Amino acid sequence: MFWNIGHPHVIPEPVHSLLDQHQPDILVLAESEKIPVAARLGFTPRHPAYHLYRLSGGMLVAVRGTAKMGDTLGLMKKGAAQRITIQLNGRNGTMEVIVADLSPMPLVPRTAQTERIRQLAGTGRRTLVIGDFNTPYDSASFDVWRQAWHHGLSQAPGSPGAGTWPFGLALLSIDHVWMSGDLVPVHALKGSQLPFDHSWQIITIQPYAIRASQP
Repeated sequence: MFWNIGHPHVIPEPVHSLLDQHQPDILVLAESEKIPVAARLGFTPRHPAYHLYRLSGGMLVAVRGTAKMGDTLGLMKKGAAQRITIQLNGRNGTMEVIVADLSPMPLVPRTAQTERIRQLAGTGRRTLVIGDFNTPYDSASFDVWRQAWHHGLSQAPGSPGAGTWPFGLALLSIDHVWMSGDLVPVHALKGSQLPFDHSWQIITIQPYAIRASQP
């Protein structure tokens, strides 16, 4: 699950409701830098299945398991990306997850930044790249990504559509869940509500071989 929550001073109640309802393995919240320590400490007692981590660039990640912090990447205008290694409860092996938030910079080329994030992600298996790129899915900055990676809202069967901003129109697909080629999206949910201008999204992912073998 990914949601840019727009700089609140608490973890919004809709986040708690979505966690209770859908129980995603991984939750990423962008623009959460104003949430104080006390509010973060109250998260785990309310959701005891999760561990909550604060990342570079004002992002939070909650995991049904554990996460090990990895390399960070400073981007233009306080943008950031960070690599984490996640071990989900009851699952074999680990996953590599890169969490990114690119600052909005109209008319500034994004390819150099998206390429740095792609290099941070590497070419290994079981890798996710999640975040607010402020860059549309069909941008030239994602030309290489579309050749080698799968995309949640754009490729999941029955997807509600890739647009995540602005509120009410959701025409621009600027919030993304990318996955390495060995993974494939099999279901996608999306929702919008005031006062948040970004939509939340929940992507269900499977290994590609499992889906390919199904009738």
